[in-house]
Amino acid sequence: DQNIYTCENYLSDGTVKAGAFAFKGSASGNGEQFGVVSATGTALVGFVERVVDASIAPTVEATDVYPAGSPVLVALKGQFYVTANSTVSAGMSVFVKGATGAITFASQTSDGLIDTGFKVVLPDGKTSANNGDVIVIEKF
Repeated sequence: DQNIYTCENYLSDGTVKAGAFAFKGSASGNGEQFGVVSATGTALVGFVERVVDASIAPTVEATDVYPAGSPVLVALKGQFYVTANSTVSAGMSVFVKGATGAITFASQTSDGLIDTGFKVVLPDGKTSANNGDVIVIEKF
């Protein structure tokens, strides 16, 4: 496994989604000394990997959101699959909008975007992918 994870265990504030980026959240009220992550913010922690260990109830359809208080696996580096939300090119940078948590792919940053350090990687020598295509993002 080439993925590198945070050394701290984080809990979801109820907004964190698998396959998205997480930000430091407020630790108040969880009754533990664990850090809390949120889907929005200004202090980027890392990429939320989906772990199939019943953290997200399998009976809840169409959700990737970790319930409040659930443990969340946050990666600092590695390779992950995501769905492109626009046309992307190999080598584009991956940004996240702190106010909404939305992932954006671009060659350079603009106001309101946080550079995640991840880049778009496409398989089989492809140079571009379309909206809705599954792509790989990586950071090493």
